[in-house]
Amino acid sequence: MKQPLPLIPQPAAIKPDRCKTDERQPLPDLAEIVKKPRASAPIYGIYSWGIDYPTYSDAIREIGFKCLRTGGKPFTDAEFTPIARDGLDTMITVGCARGQFDSDEAFVRGNIDNALEKLRRYGPGGSFFREHPELPYHPIRYIEIFNEPNFGYMVPNSTDFKEKVRLYTLLQTQFYAPVKAAFPEVQIVGFGAGGASAADVGFITACCEENPDIFRTMDILSTHPYVDPIPPFTWMGWLKYSIASGYERIRDLLRRGGVPDMPVWYTELGWFIRPDEGGFFPTCEKGNDKIEQAALNTQVYALGLRLGVERITTMYIMDTDNCNPGFVDRDGTLRPSALAVRNMIRLMPDPKLVGALLDGEDNRYAYVFESAPGGEEVVMVFHADAPAEITIPWAEPTAEVTDMLGNTATVEADRGHLTLDAGPCPLYIRHCH
Repeated sequence: MKQPLPLIPQPAAIKPDRCKTDERQPLPDLAEIVKKPRASAPIYGIYSWGIDYPTYSDAIREIGFKCLRTGGKPFTDAEFTPIARDGLDTMITVGCARGQFDSDEAFVRGNIDNALEKLRRYGPGGSFFREHPELPYHPIRYIEIFNEPNFGYMVPNSTDFKEKVRLYTLLQTQFYAPVKAAFPEVQIVGFGAGGASAADVGFITACCEENPDIFRTMDILSTHPYVDPIPPFTWMGWLKYSIASGYERIRDLLRRGGVPDMPVWYTELGWFIRPDEGGFFPTCEKGNDKIEQAALNTQVYALGLRLGVERITTMYIMDTDNCNPGFVDRDGTLRPSALAVRNMIRLMPDPKLVGALLDGEDNRYAYVFESAPGGEEVVMVFHADAPAEITIPWAEPTAEVTDMLGNTATVEADRGHLTLDAGPCPLYIRHCH
C-alpha cells in the first residue's frame, strides 16, 4: 500500500540525457565491503582552505562535518585555532610549485622542508599546542602531497604530461621517508589527482608505471573523481566512466602494486549550482538547481560507503574559484546541500554499510547502514533517475520515513513490504520508536 507523504517534492532525473545506459557499474563485491571494519573517522568531510575556515566555522559545526581538508600559503595560527577548537579530523594539503626552484633537487627538498615546517607547528607534539594549552589537542595527522599535480599547481598545465608524471613521481618517492621518520604517526596521502574526464586515473596509472616504488611511499591514495554533472551512480555512455569505474581501476592498480588494502580517499569532488539558483559566480549556467545539488551531495557519501572509500572531503564550503559548489551562501546561510548533509549526519553520525536491499537494479538503491557503533539500522533509498516506485521488504507494520531535508512521516507496510515514491533525493527508513 503506497501512501502520500508530506515530504519534499522529488526533482526530475538529473541530466537524464547524460546518464542513460543499459550497462551496470562495476561495484565491488558487497560481502567484501560489508566485512571491512569501520573507518577511523566518519566519511563526512568538507574542503576549506585555512583562510576561509574562521569565517565559515559556525556553518561547518552546524552541518556536523567530521573531517576537514585544508591548507594555504601561509597557513597561520589564526586559521588553525578554530580548526583545533572544532576537533575535525584534519588533513593539510601542501605543495610548492616547481617554478619556485632552480633544480629538481631543490624542488624536492623545498617541499619536504615545507611539510616538516607545517607539522612541527601543527602536527603531533607541535609547538602550537605547547603555546596554546587552553585549546583541545587536535593535531594534523594527515598530509597530502600537492593539490592536483596533473593540472596547473605543480607545473603549468601546458607542461608535457610525461614531465608532470616524472616530477610528481620523483617528489612522492623522496618525500615519504624523511617526513615519516620525523612524524611516524602522520599518514602520507598521495596524489590528490584532478579527475575531470578520468584524468585522475590516467595520471595515477602513469606514475605507478614510472616507478613502482610509489606504491610504498604513501599510506593513503587520494583522488578527485569529478563526473559533473551526472548522478554519481550512473555511467556516461560516451565515456564509460563513472566514480565507480574509476575506483575499480584504482583498486586494480593497488592490487597489482602489492598494496590491495590501501585506503582510498576522495579529497575533492562536488556539483555546482546555476547563478539563477543563487550561485555567487555568473558561471555554471548548465549546472544544477539547489535541490539537485543536495541530492548529489548526499548520494555521494552513500556511494563512498558502498565502494569502501573511507573519507570524502567535498568541494567546497562556499562558492569559490569562479564556481558554485558551496554548501553555504557568502553570508553563511545554509543551502539545501547543507541541510541535507546535516540531516544525513544526524540520522547516521558514523555509518557503516551492513547490507543492500537494492544495489543499482534499474538505478534503484536501498542500502542498509548501521548508523553508529551499536546504533540503529537505517535504510537509505533513492532512484538515480526520475521518481519511481521502490519496494523493499519490511517486516514491521509501520516505518518512519524521513526525507532528504528532515521531514518525517509514519507509513504502513503492506504484506511485509514498503512501497515508496523515490527519486534522486534520498529517503531514510527507520523502525518506529
